[in-house]
Amino acid sequence: MKLSLLVSSLFALLVMQLPCAADTVEIELTEAQIRVFESDHLKGLVAGTVLHYDFSKSGSLEKSLKDTVDIIVREALPDGDKNLDINFLTGDSKESFGQVFGFRGNPLIMAFLERDVREMKRLTGGASVFFRNRIRNAFAGDYLIKQISVDFGGRNIQATEITLRPYANTLVANRFKRFVEKKYIFVLSDEISGAVFRIAAVTPGESANAPLLEESVTFTGVETKP
Repeated sequence: MKLSLLVSSLFALLVMQLPCAADTVEIELTEAQIRVFESDHLKGLVAGTVLHYDFSKSGSLEKSLKDTVDIIVREALPDGDKNLDINFLTGDSKESFGQVFGFRGNPLIMAFLERDVREMKRLTGGASVFFRNRIRNAFAGDYLIKQISVDFGGRNIQATEITLRPYANTLVANRFKRFVEKKYIFVLSDEISGAVFRIAAVTPGESANAPLLEESVTFTGVETKP
């Protein structure tokens, strides 16, 4: 997937619609929008940096999957923007996001959400725009945010956890009902490269200990290649 499609399908919907020059109304972004979409997650990263993540899919709905995701900095521009490759899963599971240009935020977030929207469409037959709009609206105000500590490599790091439940308290078609309580969890920390420690999409099952479906990406490390 080229950047133009990634941006048109997600960025324009998830980040608040910015006013044009003729507009006089100033839009105030929420804390969740700023932390997830408007922060410089890639600050200080140089060309050749590779951010490594583990991908996990589990639950009673479908076959489990363990795989990896890499975000590769191809070019660090003088203004701080980065051009990057997104290697999202491998083999037959690989998602085609390709190269993205001019990013400061971690594109893993956009790629994870775009994949999730595709999966929701596949699993329910619903329209992609419905799922994107519900996620966008949740970022605009219907979220929970708290400060936590997480273990990374044997040390505690401080992080911000943002939780969305975009389909709760809304009328949905029968085919969506299994996903009404689905939640999205973003764990962000300035103490790690790329700022994204974990992203998860969790749909509870009948038992609290057995989700219907859970997908996550978790930061495992960083390296710099020549």
